[in-house]
Amino acid sequence: MVMIGIQLAVASTLAVLAYLQVDTCRWLDVVPAVMICMSILAAAVLFRLGRGLPQLPVERLNTERVTTLTTAYVEVARRLAFILAFTTLALLTLAIARLALTEREELIDWPIAEELMAVSVFFSALALVRGIALVKGDVDLVRLQASLTKDEVVLRRAEESKSRLEGSQKNHPFKMPENYGGLATFEAHPKSPD
Repeated sequence: MVMIGIQLAVASTLAVLAYLQVDTCRWLDVVPAVMICMSILAAAVLFRLGRGLPQLPVERLNTERVTTLTTAYVEVARRLAFILAFTTLALLTLAIARLALTEREELIDWPIAEELMAVSVFFSALALVRGIALVKGDVDLVRLQASLTKDEVVLRRAEESKSRLEGSQKNHPFKMPENYGGLATFEAHPKSPD
């Protein structure tokens, strides 16, 4: 909850600063670049949402770790959906504000153009800040997936080694030497003629 509060505070601060400090005539220069960035972010989110969980034989995995993995995956997907929503809202407000500013230049007065730009900055900043925070969660998810995959490989290798060892013992059983444990007798060696 604290992270969401910080993210909202950062986005709100940027929106207020943009509203107070940036001349509306300059927005027309910036809007296309911001729209491209937001479109790229939306495409990245859609691409990431299309990535599923790794295909592991779940019947052999620890139930607690699988539950942790699936819960983390659902949380990342939920966060991605929010980022996509903020990005979409940013794109819509940017398009409307651009139209408002363009019409304003032609002396048609849209009194809300500056407010729309501030709202679009808010949504853009919020999408970016949440995207940055999501990267950490996604990295943690990848680490958990890697750990589960490694554990599965280690378990599989141990089972293969055990079966190979059992197979080799069946083919070549160990036999004790015939006189193992008996008294050792030493015969005198004849001296060699010198």
